[in-house]
Amino acid sequence: MNAPLILGIGTFALLTIEAIKIIVRKIKKDPEYALPVIFYDLGVPFFTAAWGLLFSYVPELGFPMLPPEQLVSLQGLFHWALAIVVELLIYFGGVKPYKDNR
Repeated sequence: MNAPLILGIGTFALLTIEAIKIIVRKIKKDPEYALPVIFYDLGVPFFTAAWGLLFSYVPELGFPMLPPEQLVSLQGLFHWALAIVVELLIYFGGVKPYKDNR
């Protein structure tokens, strides 16, 4: 198991979702705007897979990812699912409580 990769993919996917949320709030000029739940349901796996593909096709970024042809193997799907779990743990264990206290 590649812990830096899984943690990196989950973190970058979470940062991407948070950046999209900030941009939408700036455009709508509503600091309390919350994205629809369907966005998170579809966005979390999509952005996690997108960052995994990016790391796979551009190894110069420094994250040793599986080769692209192995991403659809059982090991690749396991890494993807584990990265989603890590992303959700980071969000609900750290980001959301911090933002709620602000």
